[in-house]
Amino acid sequence: MSSKTILLTLSILTVLAWVHARGNIMLGNPMGVPKIHHDVHEKYGFPFIKREEDVYVQCYKNEIIRAIVVQDLEGDGESYVKRGGIGRKNVTIKLKGPRGGGYRFLVDVYAL
Repeated sequence: MSSKTILLTLSILTVLAWVHARGNIMLGNPMGVPKIHHDVHEKYGFPFIKREEDVYVQCYKNEIIRAIVVQDLEGDGESYVKRGGIGRKNVTIKLKGPRGGGYRFLVDVYAL
């Protein structure tokens, strides 16, 4: 009985965490790695239109991406890595807002 209760509680908490943080990304470990991109990307909403943007970040010379951190500052957006990423020289991040609304994301990319 108690193992079923624990399993149900853990699955509910997992679903709640996934729904709450669907616009946030944290890949890699940014500790001790220099930041090569830090920018707030935002677009205002228009009725019935879904706003989206591709953010392209490229490393300098021989650097390789070590960490990607995207924070959804409004809480209702969606973001994911479209191309590239950890261990590559570039990354493309897709940012999306809800239909009829805008978005505001803080994007940080770390490379060494």
